[in-house]
Amino acid sequence: MAALADDSAQLLAEARRSLAAGDQDAAMATLRTVLAQTAAAEARAAARVRARGPGWGTPRVAADQRALRSVAAFHLAMLLLARGDSEEADGLAWRFGYAARLSDAVFARRAAPEASEASASETSGVGAFAFDGALPDALFRALRRELGPGSRFWSGTYANAPGFFSYNFPVPARDPRHLVGRVVARLLALAAPLVPAGAASAEVWAHRRGVDGAHQMRGRGVRVLLNC
Repeated sequence: MAALADDSAQLLAEARRSLAAGDQDAAMATLRTVLAQTAAAEARAAARVRARGPGWGTPRVAADQRALRSVAAFHLAMLLLARGDSEEADGLAWRFGYAARLSDAVFARRAAPEASEASASETSGVGAFAFDGALPDALFRALRRELGPGSRFWSGTYANAPGFFSYNFPVPARDPRHLVGRVVARLLALAAPLVPAGAASAEVWAHRRGVDGAHQMRGRGVRVLLNC
């Protein structure tokens, strides 16, 4: 049974590698295999406990299988939601104790329509906007070179970070030559109608997580999320 748990863990790692490589179909197929394999192993372990009679606790292998199944279910649910299959995703999530989630529009990563033309009064109830093609190619390439997953930034300064960082930049930037300061200035110019009057700073977040990864976005203020 320990070998089976190790096999499930290896399959889970394989699914993550497929996801990182952009092969969602392969990742989903592997995750479904993990779910089926761990469910069967947990059922066999529970049957052995019942056969032994009262006084026997749940074997550790069953708990390990359940933990692996929970992780696989979470990743599969995130992928299903991104594809618009909320019915199956919600079934998985409810089964493993999740009571609420973000809306379908968020998981589909659809930007608010005509965000750059909207006014603050028209969008007072909206808390986030996405701008496609907001940065000139040269600026975007420089940003990816300095902050991309394989950059020295992540292998040096933030080598032990949990996949994200945040900084607070003054508005306007004190040094107009600063790379991230230039990005902030560009995005704030695009979002000018949406930025609260008197905004004095922008909180900048960058991450190297997959599309199903969590982000520690919290609190209030003007924020810029950099996905390099």
